[in-house]
Amino acid sequence: MITGTEVFSGRIEGRFEQVLCDKLTGLDSTVGPVWFAPDDPGLIAAAIGACLADGAELVVTSGNMSVDPDDVTRLGIVRAGAEDMVYGTPVLPRLLTGETIGRAELVALGHGGLCRNCARCQYPVCSFGKA
Repeated sequence: MITGTEVFSGRIEGRFEQVLCDKLTGLDSTVGPVWFAPDDPGLIAAAIGACLADGAELVVTSGNMSVDPDDVTRLGIVRAGAEDMVYGTPVLPRLLTGETIGRAELVALGHGGLCRNCARCQYPVCSFGKA
């Protein structure tokens, strides 16, 4: 699920959808319909609910949480019923094996998530996810 009013309204082109789909299919996952939601916690929660109703076992969100202090994606995720979460996806392959990973282990393993391991790191002005 891609969040953000800019992408939802078409003001900017969302380019991260394909990156995530490629990553997930490379991990032998089936990617269902990609949902989009504007910066509204209720609409984000509803979109997550729709993903789950469609049979999703895992909902991956992408938006501007890492750069926008006013982003409401996290609130929408909580409204959808999430009880424990951290930013990033450093253990996505392990989650896809069915492992249950707690907060302490997530924090300990948080070594880059979907980092593209560029020859010259540009963090925090990273271009990963861009074509």
